[in-house]
Amino acid sequence: MGPAYQPFECKVCQTRFTRYENLKRHAAVHSGSQTVLYCQLCSATFSRIDLQARHMEKKHPEVEHMSLESPQRGRTASSLHTVNNTVGGDPVSWVQDSEKLFEFFSGFDDDHMLDVDQWTQGASSPRSRHDPTYDSQRLNGEANCTTDDLEIADAEIKQEVQRFFMHVKQYVPFLHQPTFDPFQAPHYLVLGMLCLAYQYSDDGENNETLTPRGSLSVSCFDRACSLVMTEGEIVHDPMYSLETVQTCLLLEVCAMMYLCGDYSRLGLKLHTGLISLARSIDLTQPIKVDPTTTDDLDALWRAFVKSESHKRTLFTLHQVDALWYQILSRPRSLSHLEIKHSLPSPSEVWEAPSSTQWAHRQLQQPSLASCAQYGDSIKWFLSSDLNQLNSLLNFDPFGAINIIHFLVSSAREVTGWSTMTGRLSVDRLEPLKESLILLKPFIVPENDSDFAQGFPFQVATWRIAMIELSVWSASHTGGTIKDSIDAALLQLTHLASSSKLLLHPDTVEAIQPHVDWFLKYLNKPYTPHEDGPWLTFYAYQAFLIAWQMVHSGVAGVMYEVGIADGDAIATLAWARLVFQRRRKHSLGGLVIQCLAVLGD
Repeated sequence: MGPAYQPFECKVCQTRFTRYENLKRHAAVHSGSQTVLYCQLCSATFSRIDLQARHMEKKHPEVEHMSLESPQRGRTASSLHTVNNTVGGDPVSWVQDSEKLFEFFSGFDDDHMLDVDQWTQGASSPRSRHDPTYDSQRLNGEANCTTDDLEIADAEIKQEVQRFFMHVKQYVPFLHQPTFDPFQAPHYLVLGMLCLAYQYSDDGENNETLTPRGSLSVSCFDRACSLVMTEGEIVHDPMYSLETVQTCLLLEVCAMMYLCGDYSRLGLKLHTGLISLARSIDLTQPIKVDPTTTDDLDALWRAFVKSESHKRTLFTLHQVDALWYQILSRPRSLSHLEIKHSLPSPSEVWEAPSSTQWAHRQLQQPSLASCAQYGDSIKWFLSSDLNQLNSLLNFDPFGAINIIHFLVSSAREVTGWSTMTGRLSVDRLEPLKESLILLKPFIVPENDSDFAQGFPFQVATWRIAMIELSVWSASHTGGTIKDSIDAALLQLTHLASSSKLLLHPDTVEAIQPHVDWFLKYLNKPYTPHEDGPWLTFYAYQAFLIAWQMVHSGVAGVMYEVGIADGDAIATLAWARLVFQRRRKHSLGGLVIQCLAVLGD
């Protein structure tokens, strides 16, 4: 059996295994340990703790909660969370410790998994979460990590998790804030959140002495990657399947949209692994919640949260997959036909802070959005079925974005086909455009010039899609596949500076309101950390359209920001000013570099 079917290799003897658990068991062969484990109820002995656990289940099933004997019972939790900072050190030492924990808990539910320290110390109850060293130890993890020790205090963890929900949640809304406890979640998931949260922290960028790379965000990113990946492949923890997918999604977004550059290669590798993992754990299939199984309202609420988080994780993965197709022209890996979920529940229901408020808000929702299938909703928009669309009055913008991505991806396929064949397929493009227009009431508030209201990210996604259907992407029709946001921005800039945009007056009239919206958004007073890299990318795309229209002599292009017709110098100076405000994120800095190219 070749490496493709045996991806996990022992670093000592190069023996390969099909499963990561088998590799961890094999590591004991090289440890030199002759430990003997004893059954506390009979004379049986064992060489491995998983064999001891199996014996207890088969021979002593009446004993449910007896602690298994460990040869290292006296070890402290601190030693179990020690990070090996030596690159190229003993490959067995850290695997051996985590092996015992993994195998011991392999037959238990999530509640048992949270009480790791109870087992290691033989205590009768879990350690208090207020122990000053406990939380930092959980985040340090059990892995070979090339970063220095990073101590994160309890208060700082809470602060950065709150920052994540404040600034990042709208882009990846699959974690339930009211019930999320960073000290009960897997530490790699918390690290994935922190690496994004620190991107919005004024303090994070000043701590240049903490890690070799000079960034808390990068340090958390590297640590999380070391915990969820081995030999460049995602390690699937069957007890935390959903959390593993969520962590890798956060890391992928961080690598591609925030860190950029060389990290993009890792981001794309994560994406490939994520698609395979999502299919293997049936992420495309819904989790059914039967309200008749219990009278406990709190239990029903938590079952809903689990099911909705599962669904929203899949929809976020679908959005990211479509995004790479639209920005990088990389083929899609996840088809909309695979998605068997209903649309996401309205945000008001999802974000309810208690079970009683959740139940109350569900009763207040007249919409059928929570039970409309994703595939059916696409058909309704494409067929302009107003009777069905009227039932989606409370259609959540998060679900609408998935439909936008489907429509734009479909348009990309049509424009690519038309470019290759030389045949214009208007009969296929018009229904897509009409469907996008039908989506407007669900996304764009009545007064979308008031950027404090509504959802700027969702509105920007819809408006850039409307531009895309009228002005074909030369980057996409040119057939170039990019491997990073850096490359995509540079190609967009070169195309804008080297080619003239000839637009029919009807096309100018169609796209001008959308270009104006982006120009006004860029020109308004800027609040630090207000928008994420998605908005910056879309805004730069819209500006390049405006730049080409200025050079083509179109009248009134920059009127909304007070620049006279044909004044390319003032237009470029204005762009440098507004994008300079967004230079904190890597993508903003990349745009500044691209504007220098545009000026040349």
